[in-house]
Amino acid sequence: MINLDELYKKGKLNPETIKEAQQGEAADLDENSSAFGTNTTRPTGSRKERPRCRKTGFFSEPHENQNRAESENPYTGKRKYGEKSGKKPKEKKKPSVDEAAVRKLARKSMSTEELRQFLRQKEYSDEEISAELKELKTHHYLDDRKFAWEYLQYAFSQNRSRRRAFSELRKKGVSEEDMQKAFMDYEDLEGNLNERAMAEKEMEKVLRMADLTMDDPVPEKIRGRIARRLSARGFSSSLIWDLLDELRRG
Repeated sequence: MINLDELYKKGKLNPETIKEAQQGEAADLDENSSAFGTNTTRPTGSRKERPRCRKTGFFSEPHENQNRAESENPYTGKRKYGEKSGKKPKEKKKPSVDEAAVRKLARKSMSTEELRQFLRQKEYSDEEISAELKELKTHHYLDDRKFAWEYLQYAFSQNRSRRRAFSELRKKGVSEEDMQKAFMDYEDLEGNLNERAMAEKEMEKVLRMADLTMDDPVPEKIRGRIARRLSARGFSSSLIWDLLDELRRG
């Protein structure tokens, strides 16, 4: 490398020439360092590196991000349905009244009135509903007497009284005639209903939760708990008092 100071002492260079030469050497050093990857600063005026996609690693153009932001839901960040292809969502076809009724009965046993109210909520006409209910009764898919018999079996297995079970069937739209016939069918199969035995089972449950037996003295608080439980099951007041009188007072 030429020594600029020696040339200046010999009178061959002036101060302005030395300054220009030093600037040229600095520029050459910058070019050489960038050629071997040692330059850490971006040259002035050079183009910025394009952003890369986080998922694929490929370069993404600014307009692609802009289009994606416009098509995405601002709350969830997901693309709105049908915007990419321009298709509209298909409208769900309403099933026929026969299909709706059969599907409901396949999932749940219902009374005639319950099924009628269900079909009305689905906005079928009264003429369609009446015709469908008549068709179902003809083929024995809808039978209030059988429905009441099945419900009585369930209610009595839960230690509910006859009065409570009948009250629930009335709310479901079952007639008194169908309820009475269903109760006779139940007793023919299971024998006479023993409500006292059912009430005693419920009373024993309350005593067990209080760590008591039928022979232990029962505090007034537990006696009141027994009375409320038996009353909720629909047992008569006379039966409840009879059972409480048999308990020893604590």
